[in-house]
Amino acid sequence: MGAAVTEVPGAARSMEAYGLDESEAALYFHLSRLGPSRAAELARAAGRKRGDAYRVLDRLVAKGFAKKSLERPARYLPEPVEVALERAVEQERERLGRLDAQRAAVASSWP
Repeated sequence: MGAAVTEVPGAARSMEAYGLDESEAALYFHLSRLGPSRAAELARAAGRKRGDAYRVLDRLVAKGFAKKSLERPARYLPEPVEVALERAVEQERERLGRLDAQRAAVASSWP
């Protein structure tokens, strides 16, 4: 029998500020709790469909919250939360820096 669905704590909901939607935060929580896991295991733990879990996990990889092994079926490994959050903060700083660099040009072309 599969692992029981575990409730995601409120702290996981605060991950939206770091660029994760509700599905991403829930799967990242379960991945962090379980450690290296296959998508099917995580889908069972989170009460989600396996296909949905693959899509969400691939977004977590793209955002730097997880890594994906090369084996088949792939295993997903959680990035430590402090590392992932620092990366998200740094990406936001870079985005704001680009925005600030464009500010003068936009302002000068505005009527």
